[in-house]
Amino acid sequence: MNKKQLQQEYKNGRRDFINLDLSGLYLTKINLEGADLMGANLTGTDLSGARLGWANLANTNLTKANLSNTRLYCTNFTNANLTNANLTNIQFEHTNLKGSDLQGIQFEGTSFFIC
Repeated sequence: MNKKQLQQEYKNGRRDFINLDLSGLYLTKINLEGADLMGANLTGTDLSGARLGWANLANTNLTKANLSNTRLYCTNFTNANLTNANLTNIQFEHTNLKGSDLQGIQFEGTSFFIC
């Protein structure tokens, strides 16, 4: 699936993208609020500036993904692989990172809000 197809599927109301391979795509500034991407392969994907509020990214492979300036709130990253991901300039608010691999992440300017 390419970016245009993903956007059309989302626009048509699809929110379940479980186990989808989107590795290496440029998904900048895309609205994926509430999308279920559980178990998806997003290795090296550019998600900078994307809207991922309320998204389910549990068990997702985000190795070397660019999530800089991404809107994350109430996002589920349980057991996600975020190894060497770019998490700069993000505000994590009500975000679940339990069991996630955070080795080598970049997080300058990132804020963690615990409520």
